[in-house]
Amino acid sequence: MSMNASPSTARRSLKRYLLPFVLLLSFGLHGMILFLPTAPGEDELVSPPDPEEGGITVTKTDPPTSQRQPPSTGSTEPPKPADTGESANAEPRINQSARAGAPNGNPAQESGGARARATGANSRASNRNATTTRGANSTPTANQSNRSPQDASRATSAPVVPRLNNPNLLPPEPNSGAGEGRQQFLSYVDVFATYQGLNSLTTAEVTERKAIWLSSFTEQGAPYSRLEIQPLAAIEPLPYEAKICLPNAPDTAELLVLVEADGTVNSDIMTLQSTGYRKFNQAARALVQQQTYPSTDHPQAYLVQVKIAYDPEECQWPPRGTNLPASYFEVLESYISSSSTTLSEAQQNQTDWLNSMVRNEAIANAQASTLEDFPERVAYPNNICLPIEPAAAQLGVVVNADGRLQGEPQQLRSTGYAVFDDRATALVKDFEFPKAATSQAYVVVVPTAYNSVNCQPLTSQTFDLITSNSILHRASPN
Repeated sequence: MSMNASPSTARRSLKRYLLPFVLLLSFGLHGMILFLPTAPGEDELVSPPDPEEGGITVTKTDPPTSQRQPPSTGSTEPPKPADTGESANAEPRINQSARAGAPNGNPAQESGGARARATGANSRASNRNATTTRGANSTPTANQSNRSPQDASRATSAPVVPRLNNPNLLPPEPNSGAGEGRQQFLSYVDVFATYQGLNSLTTAEVTERKAIWLSSFTEQGAPYSRLEIQPLAAIEPLPYEAKICLPNAPDTAELLVLVEADGTVNSDIMTLQSTGYRKFNQAARALVQQQTYPSTDHPQAYLVQVKIAYDPEECQWPPRGTNLPASYFEVLESYISSSSTTLSEAQQNQTDWLNSMVRNEAIANAQASTLEDFPERVAYPNNICLPIEPAAAQLGVVVNADGRLQGEPQQLRSTGYAVFDDRATALVKDFEFPKAATSQAYVVVVPTAYNSVNCQPLTSQTFDLITSNSILHRASPN
């Protein structure tokens, strides 16, 4: 630069040299400002997408760590989208529906129903994931950052049960139907166990019983000397809440009741006609004693009829709500009567059979050998307790000299169950009898493989069932 330059020329020269440094400095300061963090304003926040517009699926994410409260020991975390896709309450609902829909506790039907419901549930998994992201209000808030920590905690620890596409808004109690059916079945067994058979009295027998009962009071003198049996107005029938088919429809109970002058019932009540079931007879007696009778000048004798609310056309069979095998109900349905199992009836049947064999010249005299040590027993594999224990069957057979049966076996005593009677007959027909010089008559005693002491109780929740394969394996000599 020349010393003789003017001031203006000097200023221009200075600007020329300083301008690059000023530009570099401004660029550096501007870059530092750009890298400084800044917080956006509330108006700049973007609202979350609405899950019901445009088919968008909203997946729930955890709130910021600073707002998250540690979950308590009793809280339940909702499942992540990477899981099976079911909400926390989805699978119990499917299982409950399957159990309620499976008749008779059939495991195959139950598992099939569960699989069908699970398939439908999986197809709706995306709907449930979207629904569980909402709180109590169906519309999401525009500013999620305004939620309090308490709101965030509730959103994570209390997932909302989905209402869309849910076939069970109010699921039944687990096994409620099965429990009710089970109680009905046990009530039915209590009545069944007291079955005595239906034996209607003749007119002469009814007259004789009435006279015997009246004389027990009239012999005491006044005030019972002028007693006459009169019918009482009908009373309400006895209920039969089990509604399961019984061996026979119960008869109407007929009771002879003496009511003292003050209206109290004398304890000497005679059952003129039985219902056929001791349980119903006892209930009818209790019902008669609970009735209110008017006070009179003298004791009164009444004939009271009590009907049982039982309709053989409307009863259920087989029973519902039990997990017993079908073979068990086949045995129950084949029950005959306890009267055919008595030893006195068996003895009378034996006498009649032997006399008929003598008349037909099948045997020389009315004598028979008894085979009590028969090597076979009537099969009853599962040994589930029966209402009435089966008796040992007795069958009469005539065996030719060569050991072959002559004619069919004659049943002398029943087991009480037709199924067991048929099995006993089959065993006797397959038995090899000894040869003899002449034809022989035998009374064969065939017990049933039933243990009333160690049978499986009907109150059991599960039963040990023997399959056909295991039976064959048992019978194998190895």
